[in-house]
Amino acid sequence: MSSSPPSEAAQTPLLLTTAPSWAPNANANLLSISSNSSPHSNPLSTPKQIGLLNARSRSYKSFRSCHIRRGSDPRFLVKINTRSIPVRPKPELLKLALLNIRSLSSKSFYINDFISQHGLSVLFLIECWLSSTASGILLESSPPNYGFLYSSRQDKRGGGVASIFSNNFTCSRSNFGEFSSFEYLASVINSQQSILTVTIYRPPEYNSNFLSEFSDFMCIVLTGYDRIILLGDFNCHVNNTADVYAMEFLDLLTGFGLVQHVKGATHNHGNTLDLVFTKGMEKDISDVTPVPISDHFCVFFNVAMSASTQFNETVVKRRLDDRARTRFYDTMNTFPPSSACSVDDLVLKFNKKLRSSLDIAAPLRIKKRRITRKLPWKTDVICQFKRNCRRTERQWRKSKLNVHFDILNTIFTSIMRLLNKQDRPISQKSLLKINTTLKSFFPRLTLF
Repeated sequence: MSSSPPSEAAQTPLLLTTAPSWAPNANANLLSISSNSSPHSNPLSTPKQIGLLNARSRSYKSFRSCHIRRGSDPRFLVKINTRSIPVRPKPELLKLALLNIRSLSSKSFYINDFISQHGLSVLFLIECWLSSTASGILLESSPPNYGFLYSSRQDKRGGGVASIFSNNFTCSRSNFGEFSSFEYLASVINSQQSILTVTIYRPPEYNSNFLSEFSDFMCIVLTGYDRIILLGDFNCHVNNTADVYAMEFLDLLTGFGLVQHVKGATHNHGNTLDLVFTKGMEKDISDVTPVPISDHFCVFFNVAMSASTQFNETVVKRRLDDRARTRFYDTMNTFPPSSACSVDDLVLKFNKKLRSSLDIAAPLRIKKRRITRKLPWKTDVICQFKRNCRRTERQWRKSKLNVHFDILNTIFTSIMRLLNKQDRPISQKSLLKINTTLKSFFPRLTLF
């Protein structure tokens, strides 16, 4: 039986199927062609119907793209008027230290280098034993761009407290009255939120009025400040829980809401005498380190504080390098030739082209920098001795042997002798001589 050839209608392919069910009116708008239909009954045979199908297909594609495409359509966005909000500088983690120096007069150059070596923002000193030469000694102890405040005993030996601080902060002294049982130095560090620092030195002799006077002192301090750093040598063995006097002292400060942060010994006899209290702020005790110049250890701690950096000089300069030279040549070649009537006009136009090309190739940049003065006493010999001293100190900290500690003291004594022999820009004797001369003309004047 011979098979008949397939009909022309059977060879007609399917042009379009039904649209998805989620498309609105898709089945009603799009046409389906049956495989049994003839070419004469094809609904797409007329141009009008073909155009209608194309239009419906475009609307379907646009509808489908609106549902599938993700993102924002700018036609539906509304412009919101904004205003600039000043950004506060982030607080920096500043390094501070507390040290019972036990006579600063013979250790001023060591303290100067100690502050620079450890990058301290503030160093609190106790038992400075300062007298009328306090300003001269503190000048020698302060690195460049540092200031100081101090409080010394009147007509007595020993005692005395001081603080050496960076000029990035504005420190002002505060007074809360006089007390017989302890010495103090109160200063306010002005930042976004003012911080009151109080350095205390309590003599080791027993005084029955200390707790009552210190309680009155804290009542005065807490009424005016929310952020407080209270630190110093209180000569209370807080490590000994059997010491009733020390426990009463800690309970007193705990009742005022202060937190004590020092853990471990701060004296070479194993006692905890140097304490750091805070209120209204967080503090991190980073290290408690013995130093070769005192029997007390140095307490390092960190405080989050915003520093207002002060610059002493503004420099305007250009960065002239190979890239700037290439850009300058390229910019000069883009200018058309000048057509001027006189030589003066040609010179003016040429200078204008030079300046504009230079501004494009290497624009002016404003940079602020801090001026630091050089230390005249810091010679190569002293620097070599200091390197040997640091090397010996690392060896002693690693071994903890008395032999290495004796070697460290010997090198340190040699450095002190060399420093005392150096020519100082303003010596203590010169300051005393100036002060005596001025007092002879102005009896009421007191400088140092």
